[in-house]
Amino acid sequence: MKQLGRNDPCHCGSGKKYKKCHLDADQRSQAATRPAQPQAEEPFASSPVHKLPELLGQLSKRGPAKDRKEFARLLAETGPILEYLKRQEEIDAASTELEAHRSEFEQLATDEVRYLDLVRTVFSEECFAPLRYTAAEVRRAFDQVGYPATMAPDDRTVEILRQAILLVADQERRHRCASSLLHHLPEFVARGRHLEAWLLQALAYETIENGQDSNPFLYEMFSYGYDAWSAEKRAQHESLARGLGYDLDQLRAMKPAELDSWIQSQGTDPAHEAMLAAFFKENPHLRDESVANLRALEENSVKLLDREDSRFLRLSSEETCPG
Repeated sequence: MKQLGRNDPCHCGSGKKYKKCHLDADQRSQAATRPAQPQAEEPFASSPVHKLPELLGQLSKRGPAKDRKEFARLLAETGPILEYLKRQEEIDAASTELEAHRSEFEQLATDEVRYLDLVRTVFSEECFAPLRYTAAEVRRAFDQVGYPATMAPDDRTVEILRQAILLVADQERRHRCASSLLHHLPEFVARGRHLEAWLLQALAYETIENGQDSNPFLYEMFSYGYDAWSAEKRAQHESLARGLGYDLDQLRAMKPAELDSWIQSQGTDPAHEAMLAAFFKENPHLRDESVANLRALEENSVKLLDREDSRFLRLSSEETCPG
């Protein structure tokens, strides 16, 4: 058929110009029947989800230099979720197999001691090490929510620890952790570790669904970072003591009365007080920790005196009101 111009008479014989009659309809018909044209290379547009980690990995190494760091970050953040999507059928099959062991797990969950013991045992395995909090994360959390009392834990300490756990366990981290837990489901089921697999599944869903609460999994992951943070803090304290000229071995060997006398003598030494003031000025977080410990000691002392088995510590009415 001869190609009509826009101003030619329409081929339908209506006498109208082509542009005012069948031009639009013909163009739509041609577009509908035209073979799909090959697209420019867009790897993400045509690739299945399971290839995304590989593509991100390639881009983080061979992509534009200015974007490689961003691609690496995306890979680290989305890797567990993409891996879950890749293995979803396998994970679903493992979950289905676990149903036969539901009642056994539910019975275990009613025994808090056994349940928490299983939590500690499972998450001590090295495959869960990447999910653990670090000392740096714990320190940053305490910088924001306050420092806990380490010498005499109290209710305030418990609340600070809870807030610190929730601060680090934001929504993004929860999704990554839950996906990672579910990745291990097929492996645990295949090895016949059905109770442990149920634990992973239950805590994965609890971590996602209860976004404003802590849980045994998050607490256990936090405890590793807390222990590392505590070790760093002890090393700092020992370094301070040596810097002030204290003999730590001698202090540890002192009897309570000797230690009390030594502490009092230090409090009256101007040079010692000046050194401490300078140190705490340079390390305000250690001052905050010391204040938290003193506050907890004071509060716990009052609570101790309220206990019935501490009656012998209280002064009698004759002693408090003589005469």
